[in-house]
Amino acid sequence: MSVPPTSAPSSGDGWLVLSTLTDPPEPPNLTPAVAQAAVARLRHIARQIEQARERWDARPVEEGARPPFEMLLRHLSGTRHVWHCRPAEGAADGRPNSQARPPDPQCLERPWPEPKWSDKELIDWAWRANVLWLSPNGTLHDPEGRCLWRGEGAVATADADAKLPLPAEARQREVSVAMQMRNRLINPVETVLPMWGATESAPVSADQAARRSLALFVTSVRAESFVNVDGPADSSVLTRRKLQARCPLAVSCLSPEESQFMDHPAPSAMLLDRFAWRYEALHTLQWALEMQPELPWPDERCDLAPVTKLMIELSHEDMVAHARLRPISQLTDAAELHRQLWWVLATSQADQAPDGRTPGDLVGPNGLDPGVITERLLALAWLLDWLPGPMGADSSGGDGAHPRLLNRADAEPDGDFSPAAAVAWDATEAWIDGGMPLANAVN
Repeated sequence: MSVPPTSAPSSGDGWLVLSTLTDPPEPPNLTPAVAQAAVARLRHIARQIEQARERWDARPVEEGARPPFEMLLRHLSGTRHVWHCRPAEGAADGRPNSQARPPDPQCLERPWPEPKWSDKELIDWAWRANVLWLSPNGTLHDPEGRCLWRGEGAVATADADAKLPLPAEARQREVSVAMQMRNRLINPVETVLPMWGATESAPVSADQAARRSLALFVTSVRAESFVNVDGPADSSVLTRRKLQARCPLAVSCLSPEESQFMDHPAPSAMLLDRFAWRYEALHTLQWALEMQPELPWPDERCDLAPVTKLMIELSHEDMVAHARLRPISQLTDAAELHRQLWWVLATSQADQAPDGRTPGDLVGPNGLDPGVITERLLALAWLLDWLPGPMGADSSGGDGAHPRLLNRADAEPDGDFSPAAAVAWDATEAWIDGGMPLANAVN
């Protein structure tokens, strides 16, 4: 089904320049786009690509090479910065001027010229900034202007020489992860693209990660307290009141689903199993916070003794106040590895996961533990803010900064808890359970 013509943005909106980098180099001859005006166009083209992918996948016979649907969606849902390909108003020489006034919204309705593809400075910047060009007619172009997408499913007529941009560090990470897996006799799933890397990710703050680890600790401990008891009324079962008295800061950091679990008088066995697995996510966040020396290969579960000892002996307030994350390159390396391993499991276990089976029931190839991989991926994906959120969510990034992921307010300067970060945890879990679709960004 095609998008109704009435939903299409005006063709007079001019060319947009879309970058996925968190901190792209300063652009030449470009001016920041009004985010609200750009969002409608991004949503429209993303819907077209998603619908074209659905039509392609529904064909009885596959003919020709598969168009790069997923890679295009990766870029659109990962866009952080948007510019107009036109001189900034008030700039005498056509280059951005910090004193220039914001563009008049009415000016955005005027057509603007096509980018100068012969401008070497502009093209070099486009590759370094990892951009796609979006034309007024809804076509997508690579950094050198070659067409990648002609709209309405006409991808087959895209330029044969067009190249999809991807940061060099993301490609290097893809090769490194594949080598690690093959060294352990595990073949990567070739169709899985690398996720956003170090230059495209903005981790949550260290104190938010520490608060999340506290919440995981109390939920895991409560789930474990139901083991070997006579019933939910057993005095050894940990209730919210007991945990509030012992760990008030941790209880204040619960996500909505964790809070419901905390108040559930008699959780089901499946629910208890789900939250008992959170020890693995806790161990992963401890590693990310440099509280654990290493993150071993995911073929066995973590040793709970040192994990729980840290949470019991350390002051929770000090843990938050002095939290420090590992370098982002280490976080993205670990996240990409576990994401690729997750897809290996998903592919190999497609026929052995009937309803009611939990990750702990499944057996992974080469000794991989599905539960460990899933929990680690959940922690790392949340930490790196990978969840594709709705295009058009509020952005705190200022003019031209497109919100890539779920609208999450980070910690305030005084260290206040961010409820949105806890909500994002529940949403990230659901996203992973759903196969990590990038199509979330077009809904």
